[in-house]
Amino acid sequence: MIRSDRFKLNLYHATNDAIQLMGEGQLFDMQTDPNEVNNLWYNANYADVRRHLVQQMMAFLIQQEVRYCGQRGGEALPSKWRS
Repeated sequence: MIRSDRFKLNLYHATNDAIQLMGEGQLFDMQTDPNEVNNLWYNANYADVRRHLVQQMMAFLIQQEVRYCGQRGGEALPSKWRS
């Protein structure tokens, strides 16, 4: 989940190939829909908002993976990839 000043996005792990290609989630406008009733995920008018928040979330997750890779029992990244 990621939250901006106005929007909240929930991104779900894919369970099949069709969802993996398109993604699955929820997008809510917290100013006009604070009870999270109207999912805007498939609303074309909010495609740019959805894309921007997904990109922010993915950048954060990649940063965390690079930072902590190898500390959770996995292989360490090559030194050229470390920050």
